[in-house]
Amino acid sequence: LSIIPTVKKSDEPSASLSPSEDLTKNPTISPTSSSKSLSPTFTPVKWFLNWNIVLCQKECQGEYPCAGMDAPFWADLYDTVDECCNLEFSYPPHQEQCKLASKQWGV
Repeated sequence: LSIIPTVKKSDEPSASLSPSEDLTKNPTISPTSSSKSLSPTFTPVKWFLNWNIVLCQKECQGEYPCAGMDAPFWADLYDTVDECCNLEFSYPPHQEQCKLASKQWGV
């Protein structure tokens, strides 16, 4: 014995699409939307501990404290030099030495 459900005409969805609607586009974003305009993504400068010189440096182009745009893949990146020193060193005097040395270069 098997039971086959039957669908009544009134139970069917009533929505229909016009031929001009494209289902592959995101339905929540329209080109005429009055929402805020999107601006290019801004990536803030990040800091990392350069173990070669034992100072926190910026991942940026230019003179020190910049170290170029290719921080080592294993390096943790931080938002500030203080955060870099505080999280890389657990001993408070080393944290302070790191901050002072990293900031002496005009950071």
